[in-house]
Amino acid sequence: GLELKLQKYEETAIVGNVMKDQLSKLSEIERENKKLKEENEYFRESKENYALLQERCNSLETKLSRSDSRIIQTTKLQIENEELQEKLKRWETMDAGGTIKARSPQELTRQVAELQQKEALLLAQQGQASTSAHSFEQAYKSIEIKDVTEEGGAARLAAAKLKLEVAQLKQQLEIVAVNTTISAVNPTEYKELKDRLAQMEKENLSLAERNETLEAIFEQRDMQKELKSSELRNQRLKEVFYKKIQEYREACYRLTGYKIDNPKDNHYMLMSMYADSQDDVLMFRSTDCGEIQLLESQFSSTLTDLVEQFLINQDSIPMFLSSVTSELFGRQTMVTS
Repeated sequence: GLELKLQKYEETAIVGNVMKDQLSKLSEIERENKKLKEENEYFRESKENYALLQERCNSLETKLSRSDSRIIQTTKLQIENEELQEKLKRWETMDAGGTIKARSPQELTRQVAELQQKEALLLAQQGQASTSAHSFEQAYKSIEIKDVTEEGGAARLAAAKLKLEVAQLKQQLEIVAVNTTISAVNPTEYKELKDRLAQMEKENLSLAERNETLEAIFEQRDMQKELKSSELRNQRLKEVFYKKIQEYREACYRLTGYKIDNPKDNHYMLMSMYADSQDDVLMFRSTDCGEIQLLESQFSSTLTDLVEQFLINQDSIPMFLSSVTSELFGRQTMVTS
C-alpha cells in the first residue's frame, strides 16, 4: 500500500510539473486568443460590407433589367443617327441652284426664321395691295356709271386716271406674288428642313439618354466585379479563420488537457482528455462583470473537495483544473495498474 501511495505521489508530481509547463504557456495562448478575436471582428465587418455590396448589386441588377429594352432601342437609334448624320453630311455639301445651305442646325433654324419673317411680310404686302385694288375697282365702276348719266370731260378724265392706277396696282400685285414665290422656300423643301431639324433635336435627346444608360451599365459591371472579388476574398478569409480556429482548439486541448466548447453565449463546457465518460464535463459561465463561475453538474458534484479547496478558498480556476486533471490521470493510472 505504501509503494502504491509513493508511486501515486510521484505520478502526481510529474503531472504537476507538466501542468506548470502548460500554465507557463497560457499567456501565449491568451495572446493568440486576442489575435483571433481581432480577426473575428475583421471577419464580422467584412460580412457586413459584403451584405451592403450584395444589396447594392441587387439594386443595380434591377436597374439593369429595366435598361435592357432601352439598350436595344438605343442601339437602333445609334444606327439611325449614323444614317442621318451621313444624310446631313450629304445635305451640307449640296449646293442646288447656287443657294447657300446651312452648315449647322443652329444656322438652319436662323435661316428658317428669316424666311418665315420675310414670307409674313410679303403676304401682308400682298393683302394690302389686294385691298387697294379692290377699292380702286369699286371707284372705277362708280365713275363708269356716272360717265353714262353725266356729261363732261372731267368725269372721263377721272375714269382714265383710275384705269391707269388700277392697271399699275394689278401689276404691283403680280410682282408681289412673284417675289413671294421666288423668295420663300419651296413648301416641300421647307417642311423637309423643319422635319430634319426636329429629328436632329430628338436624336440629341436619345444620345443623351443612351450615354446615361451606358454609364449605368459600366457602373453595374464594375460593381459585379468588385462583389465577386469581395466574395472570393471573404471565402479565403473564412477558410483561413476556420483553419486557425481548429489549430487553436487543438493547441488548447494538447496544452491544457481540456477540450473547450461554447454551447451558448457566455457558457463554456470543458472535458478533460482523461475523462472516464463523455458526461464528465465541467460547465462555466462568464458573468457581466467578467468573472468566471463554475456551474453545478453531475460531474462537478464528485469534486466537492477540489471545489472547496481551489475555488472557494483559493479562488484559482487554473489550479482547480490542474487538480482535476491530476486526479483523473491518477484514476486511469490506477485502473491500468
